[in-house]
Amino acid sequence: VLFEAEGSHRIRDILFFKGVFYIATRDGVYQTNNFKSFRLQEKTYGWSVSDLEIYKNQICITTYQDGIHLYNPADQQFFEIKLDKELNLASSFADEQGKLWIAAAEGVLQYENGKVRLINDEKGIPRAGINRVFQDDEQNIWVGSAGKGLICFSGEQFVHHNQSTGLP
Repeated sequence: VLFEAEGSHRIRDILFFKGVFYIATRDGVYQTNNFKSFRLQEKTYGWSVSDLEIYKNQICITTYQDGIHLYNPADQQFFEIKLDKELNLASSFADEQGKLWIAAAEGVLQYENGKVRLINDEKGIPRAGINRVFQDDEQNIWVGSAGKGLICFSGEQFVHHNQSTGLP
């Protein structure tokens, strides 16, 4: 048994950063460097963590209902990215231009220069339970949804790929 807490056995993500493994669970973030002893990041206790991502030499901790937090391992400080409302957050991705993209049930959040922007059906991305965001080799941002297919953002326009365009 690795973890004693009720929800800690539900591992949602794992990240290796600067010699330490960070393990995202339903009950917070654990750290280990040897898989024999584990330390819960106490501030994260009770957070239902959905994803971990390296962002500007920090760890972005995305949670289902406790927001987005940046953790700096160097000084062990946390910074909360303020949101206008509570969102159901699934995953995060740091692109090569220094933007942080967060997949949410309500659309996609883009974090840059201390500002959060929600991109949803009003701006080209359907509210369809966005699950994942990533960037391809040509700098396009791809968004995977639950039921609305794939959306590609080239920086100028959104292109939707679904069953009508040949997506299975």
